[in-house]
Amino acid sequence: NYTYLAKDYPTESLEIFKEYIKDISRAAGPRKHYRNICSKIRLIKNQFGSGVAREIINDLRKQYSRRPSFVEELKK
Repeated sequence: NYTYLAKDYPTESLEIFKEYIKDISRAAGPRKHYRNICSKIRLIKNQFGSGVAREIINDLRKQYSRRPSFVEELKK
């Protein structure tokens, strides 16, 4: 489980999560993948706070503005 790592190594685990989300966002295609990414962002929100999650969401919205289904899922 990742929670013990996040508690012991908050900065490092957050960076790993951010990179992971960037990687899976690049390869995401159908809406199902977008929902999976959003579930990962919710985990980050629960562990690191809504400010961090909001930052990630804003970055993804800018980067993938031409993927309307993705942007829509990020709004939920």
